[in-house]
Amino acid sequence: MGKEENSVCPLFLYFRELAIFLPVEGGKLEVKAKPPGFEVNSKIMGLAAWVMLNKQPAGRFTSTIPEARAAYLPSMVLTASHSGPGGVSWYFLESSR
Repeated sequence: MGKEENSVCPLFLYFRELAIFLPVEGGKLEVKAKPPGFEVNSKIMGLAAWVMLNKQPAGRFTSTIPEARAAYLPSMVLTASHSGPGGVSWYFLESSR
């Protein structure tokens, strides 16, 4: 038998906090929903902008800035007339174990 890795299965994760970044005129992102006390700084906005531009997740549990305390996931819009980036979701995750 091989040695088991001590990894966290995504099924055992839950998010504790959520923030939503949506695009506004000029292609910039704006925080539209956030937990109380959530402080937006240039690092958070920069990573959210990178996720929006590259349409790839970043932050915790990814290979792009894995030391971040949260996961940043791109939100996509799929309608009959438009398909593309719709914003970014910021999730502060904790393990339930």
